[in-house]
Amino acid sequence: MKSLILKEVNRFTVMMIYMYGIYVILHGHLSPGGGFAGGTIISAGMIFYKLVYPERSKRVISKDLLIKSICGAITTYGLLKTYHIVEGIMSDGHVLYARPASHTIASGGALVVLNVCVGIIVACTFYSIFSLFMEGEL
Repeated sequence: MKSLILKEVNRFTVMMIYMYGIYVILHGHLSPGGGFAGGTIISAGMIFYKLVYPERSKRVISKDLLIKSICGAITTYGLLKTYHIVEGIMSDGHVLYARPASHTIASGGALVVLNVCVGIIVACTFYSIFSLFMEGEL
């Protein structure tokens, strides 16, 4: 049985870890960070949650959810990169981006979506690896 203090600290800090990971992912094109760094931060929150609530985490973060998230992120990433390759070929090698004001989240264009996809893939992969080591299987 985990202590009450650990459970209360977990309830507060896990949400803060998730928010910081999302911030790092969304601002990856403006400052150091991005999908990989944000994904590792989010996976740390997922792992902390699993350490405190092992049974509840199996229901909340199921194997099917992880697989669907990874597949969706890889598909989105592949389609977006394919679109930009085709667009670059069709426009004589010059990929055109509609850029709003600089130093905003939207100024990254497709980079924001790509960072989110990478963040999802990294978070789910690191959590899956940890689960394999902790339980012997996912």
